[in-house]
Amino acid sequence: LRYIGRKHGLYGVATSHVPTQLAAADVALDQATDFDNSVTGPSYRDLDALRRVSEKTTSLAGWCKMLGNIFGDQNFLSGSIICVADLKFYETLRKLQKYRRSVGAKE
Repeated sequence: LRYIGRKHGLYGVATSHVPTQLAAADVALDQATDFDNSVTGPSYRDLDALRRVSEKTTSLAGWCKMLGNIFGDQNFLSGSIICVADLKFYETLRKLQKYRRSVGAKE
């Protein structure tokens, strides 16, 4: 995703190649990937884990608070421009919603 983001201008403000901005985009993508792995990873390894995915929504508030502390009041994870980390985070939330629906959890 890093390569694709940099190649196609989806690395947020980091397209200016300023090292601190590149690092912020890397941190954002790493956090989004960690979130994806912790929430949806178990369902790929164990079919029964799919039922437990809905329980992971309690950790969603913790992840959102942590991301808020790290990234502040920015519009997107890496700054004022959308980047691949935002897309990764969105995709994880979409998968979580889909899993919850498949096990009959209430929204």
